[in-house]
This record gives sequence, C-alpha cells and structure tokens, in this order.
Amino acid sequence: MRPEKSMQRDKGFTLIEIIVALILVGILAAGGAMMISKAIEGYVFARDNDAIAQKTQMALNRMALDFTYIDQAATAAQSSSDTSFTYTGDYPAFSGAVATESHTITIAGTTLTYDGFVLIDNVAAGGLAFSYFDTYSGADTGAFGAATSLVGVSLTVQAANGQNKTYTSRFAVSKTGS
Repeated sequence: MRPEKSMQRDKGFTLIEIIVALILVGILAAGGAMMISKAIEGYVFARDNDAIAQKTQMALNRMALDFTYIDQAATAAQSSSDTSFTYTGDYPAFSGAVATESHTITIAGTTLTYDGFVLIDNVAAGGLAFSYFDTYSGADTGAFGAATSLVGVSLTVQAANGQNKTYTSRFAVSKTGS
C-alpha cells in the first residue's frame, strides 16, 4: 500500500509574493527618500537665509554704531548720495581724548563696503539707499546737511531662494553730543 500524499503546501514564499513585496518596499523607500530630501532642502534654505539675515543685521549694527559718533558739521561738507555716504566721526580713544576719522560706506556691484572692507555681500542690484532727515517726520533732504539728525538706510539683499529681502532702519546721528 502506498501512503497517500496530503495536499499540504510546501512552506515558503512563491516568486510572485517575493516580487510584490520587493516592489512595495521599493515604493515605500522612494517615498521616504523624497520626504527626507525635502526636509534637508528646507533645512539648508532656512540656514542660508538665517546667515544672510545675520550678516545684514551685523552690517546695520556697524552703521548704527558709527553714525552715533558722526560730526555733523564736518560730515555736511563731505559727499553723500543715495548709494554712498562719506562721514567724519569723533570716536573716543583709549586715552580719553577724541579721535577724528573719516569713513565711506558704498556699494560696489553686489558688495557693501566700509572703507573698502566687505560689510555684506549678496546685495541686490540697486539694493542700497541712504536717505537724510532733519526731523523724524520730515521728508528726505537728499543729502547730509548740518541739520541732519537721522540717516535712513534701506538695504536689499538676495535671499537663498533668489528673492529679495529689504531691511530698513533710521539711525540718529551724533548721539554722543560731540
């Protein structure tokens, strides 16, 4: 007598089941990779824009500090325009005396310079504008004069995504009373 074979299935997976499983794993991996790449792009974008904002803030802080020491009478005799500003300041020296220095802030291409040294790069075309005010609510006088009490700065920089971001501020001049 022959033993009868039962209709038992061999243990394991068929080739079709393995192929379907691999296709599903591939689809999930591709979706996960796209999500991770978007997250990395977002991080890089935010990091670059943060660096640009910090550079811009540092440049504006440097101007604010220097404009505090402006000698209004000496600066009025120097050249000023909407894209370049030459000024004289009476800066405190270590000995307690006052040191008089002249400085120029100007734009060359996409770089904002302070006496030839780079303050910030990535400035948009036409991205620097100075304005001069005798009073806070007054109109722009067009040039620095002996009565100028505020210097307005508008600085437009190119962000990481190619769009422009404008920073505008007004600084009181000669706050030290010199």
